[in-house]
Amino acid sequence: MRNFLVSASVCALMTAGVAHAQTAPLNTSDSTGQTTTDPAAAADAQPDGEIVVTAERRSTSLQRAPVAASVLTGEDLVRKGVNGVEQLQFATPSLTVNTAGQGNAFNIRGIGKTEQSSSIGVGVITYRDGVATFPGYLQSEPYYDIASVEVLRGPQGTFAGGNATGGAVFINEVNPSTDRVKGYALAQYGNYNQIKLQGALNIPGGDTLAIRFAGNLEHRDTFYNVSGPWTGNPGDRRDYSARASILWQPTLQIRVLLKGDYNNINYGGIPASNAYTLTTGDL
Repeated sequence: MRNFLVSASVCALMTAGVAHAQTAPLNTSDSTGQTTTDPAAAADAQPDGEIVVTAERRSTSLQRAPVAASVLTGEDLVRKGVNGVEQLQFATPSLTVNTAGQGNAFNIRGIGKTEQSSSIGVGVITYRDGVATFPGYLQSEPYYDIASVEVLRGPQGTFAGGNATGGAVFINEVNPSTDRVKGYALAQYGNYNQIKLQGALNIPGGDTLAIRFAGNLEHRDTFYNVSGPWTGNPGDRRDYSARASILWQPTLQIRVLLKGDYNNINYGGIPASNAYTLTTGDL
């Protein structure tokens, strides 16, 4: 079974106001006295030691946000070995994920999806950079070059929509930045000839433009055998993912962010597939 997905998203933020000589601060105070942060710039200017979440469609401190949430930074994902949605259940409480091919039974506190079918609603919705993914499907894109993953427990219908009875997951990818050339690279080798390569490169083009490239590759041989008239290599993994991001910010009031993702994920067949089906010559 193969999942082929190409997606693109555009985010533009424009605000109007009187220009001042001094730089506008990122943190402001609302009518309740809570400190809020500009969502577009929060990922590039977070105070040290403070966890910022976007659960309320604005960036706020996790200590002040009235939600039950678990937040994993990109460093946390690497340290805990969270490569995708399946491993996320071992790093956050009250979360279970059962995967069968392209479908995911995603549950938080026992509420979510019962089976892999597009005709059944879900109770846990996933957002990537503010864009909702297809409920129950197309959630197997690997976690690479991620700024944070927020797992919200409990009903989130006000800010996450109708498919969030059990909770919601917000995945925030790393955005390009104009400060300097930077990046990272990871390499891994394991048994069953498992090879994993991952990296990202940020290239600024002056004070207003920046480009970021990121990629992930994973190969692994099968760890089980299927007897019968089966051709190919069931269980092999051959995953290729790439992302390109462009940031253009000519003024403090205008910020345009363009992202494109490419994913070619080969599931290699699953034990419940047609591996046991008889061929024409066996009839």
